[in-house]
Amino acid sequence: IRPDRQTLYWSATWPKEVEALARQFLRNPYK
Repeated sequence: IRPDRQTLYWSATWPKEVEALARQFLRNPYK
């Protein structure tokens, strides 16, 4: 897999991971 294609795939799946993390932070915020 070429770096550019890997980055394209990564950026396509990344937002979902970030959204999941964001929901966890909203559910369990740091104190």
